Amino acid sequence: MLEPKRLSDRAFAIELLQAARNLLSLSYRELAKLVGIPESVLCRYVNGYVIPSKEHASKIISALSTIVNTKTYVEKKIRLREEGIIDLKQVLYDPVFLKLYARRVKKIFSRSPPSKILTAAVDGIPLAVTASLALGKPFVVAKRDRDPSIDEYYEATIVGKEPFTSFMLYVPRSFLQVNETVLIVDDIAQSGKTLDALLSILEKAKCRLRGISILVAIGNAWRKVLEKRETILDKEFYVDIILQL
Repeated sequence: MLEPKRLSDRAFAIELLQAARNLLSLSYRELAKLVGIPESVLCRYVNGYVIPSKEHASKIISALSTIVNTKTYVEKKIRLREEGIIDLKQVLYDPVFLKLYARRVKKIFSRSPPSKILTAAVDGIPLAVTASLALGKPFVVAKRDRDPSIDEYYEATIVGKEPFTSFMLYVPRSFLQVNETVLIVDDIAQSGKTLDALLSILEKAKCRLRGISILVAIGNAWRKVLEKRETILDKEFYVDIILQL
């Protein structure tokens, strides 16, 4: 039977090969030159016909892990639209990236895992599902709409960009228990308005913030929100940012 670490390394090697093909559009010939393994063999690895040996997995990880990872993926796939809008859809809905993201979340947060994953609808949902699977913990989505079948909610207000506009985020009270530790995942942190609303909900639920996982952080305004809510930070609190702009 394969040891879990060796099996994990072999799976990681396949994910890196798939990412290199997807992100960098490398041919099997180009991959073969990079990793020193015949292209016909690499093709079988990528397509799932066989798994790499220990030696081949080590070669692949050594050659590709620095050029194909969550940061390089976001840098390559991020799209800047008009008025400074950032489009991360090519990242959020890419299964190859989400595999790499799951591995990153597990590496950083599994030593002291949260009891729940929290995000705001809708773009944070793929990340929350991925983190939930990586850590084996339930995820909770703060939504803008209330479910008529649920009576009690925690809620918080987000003030919109336009004057006099705002909306609410709702989380059913039964989804968060007192003293639970929570990991917040989000695609973009900039003004901190969404983060502030999520932290307000955690305060009302009397939960502790174990950590934050962010794909793209813009500036430092959102950090001031954390400073205001420092009383709910867990002693093992940690912020993981994939790309800082």
